[in-house]
Amino acid sequence: MTHTNKGMRGMQRITRGMLILICATPIAGHALIDLDFRPDYQHVPKGSIVSIKLFAVSDNASNQLLSAMDVVIRWDPNYLNPISFTNAGNGYNWQSSGFFPGSINNSLSDGDAMWTAWARPGDPAAATPAGLHVTTFRFTALANTLSTIVEIVPSFNGFQTVVFDGTVPNTPVTGQLDSTSITITPWVPPPSGPFGTHSESVPEPTTLGVLGAALLAFRISRRARK
Repeated sequence: MTHTNKGMRGMQRITRGMLILICATPIAGHALIDLDFRPDYQHVPKGSIVSIKLFAVSDNASNQLLSAMDVVIRWDPNYLNPISFTNAGNGYNWQSSGFFPGSINNSLSDGDAMWTAWARPGDPAAATPAGLHVTTFRFTALANTLSTIVEIVPSFNGFQTVVFDGTVPNTPVTGQLDSTSITITPWVPPPSGPFGTHSESVPEPTTLGVLGAALLAFRISRRARK
């Protein structure tokens, strides 16, 4: 291979890198869309399912349209694993979404993944000021910890978090990226025992007092008769 061909290939790689950087950089002054995490519960027992909803939130008082998004997620696989998702109950019916095959998604148990969604052609999704429910990520709580972080990161290993505008094609409108903390504690059975078992009811203190007074009165009555 000649030095000229090597130089051309080097320039092509630099050009591709610049294009990726440009596409991932929001336009100054353009309305942005934030990505928020909202867990169902932040304090969960070990062995339970941890559900974290993803919301797309307009950064102003108006709805912002979006056509697609790539969301890079990181977590500690020692405490939460593996990652999966469900679109049940979300606020928009995506044309396609999921952890698409690729090097970052070769394993969904290594602590990093990228979730992608594409809106239906001609019908972009709308991020509202209150937030559009995009999807729900799910993990299994593996081990006890006071705090383990799940976060949306700007980039990891060459993969980037990008939200694309729904009006101007290929226009990034990525706003602030969120993280959340989960506490995992040992599972403690309810006071009545394991679910589904029967336990005798325990009289309340007031009930015990009434029974005691009645018994005392009965004994006094018997003594009086004697």
